[in-house]
Amino acid sequence: MDDTNQNYDTDSTETSSSLDNLLLTYGETIRLSAECTTDPTTIRNERKSCRSREDIFQCPQGFFLDNHNMQSTINKNGSENEVFLIFSNYIQPFPNVPEIEYPTKVILYVTARSPRCSGCRGWTKAVYDIHLLRFN
Repeated sequence: MDDTNQNYDTDSTETSSSLDNLLLTYGETIRLSAECTTDPTTIRNERKSCRSREDIFQCPQGFFLDNHNMQSTINKNGSENEVFLIFSNYIQPFPNVPEIEYPTKVILYVTARSPRCSGCRGWTKAVYDIHLLRFN
């Protein structure tokens, strides 16, 4: 899914920030998703692994990600199922409060390993909904 071409309009709900009386606006919600399914475990009990493609989102200029309030759905089977949600490119939106940082980039990918039964597959599926924020 490619969310980089979404139109981020300015008509959104506003929430007051207690820091410096700045106004934060909640923009769109982006959805990241990743999934992989292994080949089946062989009759000789050789287990298989998989890794999904990376779903990457970079915020448009003036926006950042609310990495404290997210919703996720994770579905898995097999063993060694892992979800990697990596935030980066942090900014300090409040000039007078350097300890508060928000990311502007996120990467999601998953891994899985097939279970210990012949012919069985493993999988991991993850979906994250993350809000974009911006200053007015």
